[in-house]
Amino acid sequence: MLSLTMYVPAAPEGVLSPALEAILSTAVTVTFDPPLTPNGIVTMYIITRLTPLTTFSFTPQSLPNDTNQFTFNDNTLTPYTTYTYTLEVCTMGGCAVSDPSSVRTLEDTPTGVAMPTVVMVSSEELEVTWMDPNMPNGIILSFDLLRKFVGFEISPSPINCCEEYLSNRLNQSDKCDYVTSTDFNDTSFTDSELRPFTYYQYCIIVTNSAGSAFSEETIPTRTDPAPMPVRGPTLNATTLNSTAIELRWTSVNVDTLLGPLEGFSVFGGISGSPSLGVELFSGLDLSFVATGLIASTEYIFVVSVSNGEGVAFSNNDTAITEEGSEYACVYITCT
Repeated sequence: MLSLTMYVPAAPEGVLSPALEAILSTAVTVTFDPPLTPNGIVTMYIITRLTPLTTFSFTPQSLPNDTNQFTFNDNTLTPYTTYTYTLEVCTMGGCAVSDPSSVRTLEDTPTGVAMPTVVMVSSEELEVTWMDPNMPNGIILSFDLLRKFVGFEISPSPINCCEEYLSNRLNQSDKCDYVTSTDFNDTSFTDSELRPFTYYQYCIIVTNSAGSAFSEETIPTRTDPAPMPVRGPTLNATTLNSTAIELRWTSVNVDTLLGPLEGFSVFGGISGSPSLGVELFSGLDLSFVATGLIASTEYIFVVSVSNGEGVAFSNNDTAITEEGSEYACVYITCT
């Protein structure tokens, strides 16, 4: 008598975890094998990427029939990110899922490098701070800070110092200086020994093992005025008549002021007297006529200039009024 045994398909056994290899910063090769014990005809292979949840399904007919190992590339990934995959194998009798396996994509050049923030500290110091890039795409190895000298007035410049530095195109006319390099833990630097009342710009270079990226340059930031101008104006005193002396002095440019021009003050008195401290004039003009003076008398004058923080004085200059009978003391105290 003939005996027949009916075979009932079951879920596969021995489903191995997929083998993973990072081949690019955005791609992983996934390799998987048939189950060790199919327990039936395999109807579907399902690769699941757990985060973000994505599935890739393959029928046996869609896979090469001349190999016992199957491979595909997952090409839509983020650099330097860990991804976890499982393999699910199905027969008519059910499905079985492997243990998960993980891999991290390769590093790539950082992206999303924000420009630094600059805060004025003093007439010779600016504090520069920066953040990690939005997408480090790897382990940050260093930050490199570069500075551009703008000057006393803001003028547009197409040159990005960091870009020129990375391209080895820096030259002296770019007015760019390499400031410092810090490791990944240090995201601030106080730049010192700067010129007072001067605009500067900064940019930052971020580097990992895959390469470097740079930020845009900051808006120009100016240091505080100097404690006092470098020097005062040049004064010239000229006698007009027996009661008047004309005073003229040179203008003071910004690289001498190292601050805003707040104004000039004229002081004068009779030579040898203690009245030189009398202020005769204050303003922005470059000349002044001292009147109501004593005839045949020598007067001494000095002009100060202020940059808002301090003053510098001109040379002292003297002039003698002409002879005459006039005797009036309007601007200067008589002795």
